[in-house]
Amino acid sequence: MQTVEASPIRPVPTAPPAPAPAARPAAAPTTAVASAAPIRPAVPAAAPATPAVAAVAPKPVPAAAPAAGGALVQIGAYSSTALADRGFSEVSAAFPGQMSGKSTRVETLARDGKTLYRGLIGGFANRGAAQAFCETLKASGRVCLVRG
Repeated sequence: MQTVEASPIRPVPTAPPAPAPAARPAAAPTTAVASAAPIRPAVPAAAPATPAVAAVAPKPVPAAAPAAGGALVQIGAYSSTALADRGFSEVSAAFPGQMSGKSTRVETLARDGKTLYRGLIGGFANRGAAQAFCETLKASGRVCLVRG
């Protein structure tokens, strides 16, 4: 099971409410006996306008860590998070079908006094699926390794 961090909920902008229809004067109370004719409710002259709702594009969900024990595919160890993000973009563009529904994350690693950023892809059903994806990357000349 994959944990997903929730994005903050943002209100949808709406148009200002339509003005209320003009009130009709109230009928004077009577003490007469009701007639046999049916009583019809008053019909407003015009239906109130419905406020327009602007379409809002969904905000991408932040990358989440895979479930404990889930396999990850490492696509590289980069010198910056910007380069790791570029690596994800390149893989996503080259393999859009295989990247559908996958999560991405960057792990920080200190090695030999330098900081590296591992680009990891998760969301695989099992280790075999992660291995198959990695083999697809390797067949296209890319490097990768399966973790977990």
